[in-house]
Amino acid sequence: MCDAKKTVRKWPDEIKETIGIELMKIEFGGWPTPGTVEAVSQIGAGAYEVKAQDATGWFRVFFVAKFADATYVLHAIQKKTNATPQDAIELAKKRYKDAVKKSSEAAEGGEDGQEEDVK
Repeated sequence: MCDAKKTVRKWPDEIKETIGIELMKIEFGGWPTPGTVEAVSQIGAGAYEVKAQDATGWFRVFFVAKFADATYVLHAIQKKTNATPQDAIELAKKRYKDAVKKSSEAAEGGEDGQEEDVK
């Protein structure tokens, strides 16, 4: 498991709820609330971020949902400014590549289709 779950568990309840609802909508084929999800092309094709904010800062969860086997959560961060740190993008890119590999293996019959955190 990557550190995303551990990171998100520390966030304010309202932020966790907002991000969780948006991820659930996407996972089940629904449309996210306008303004809460944005493509992040520098991570990879089909990578997105769910966005939320409160008085303590900006919260982002990077994910990819283009694979048939699962929705992969790539990384979660809390920021004090609107800029996304480059090291967070680089880590999400690495995990994106891992998700592509894992999804390919699942398509070949190696894994079941569950929501995944990528290591």
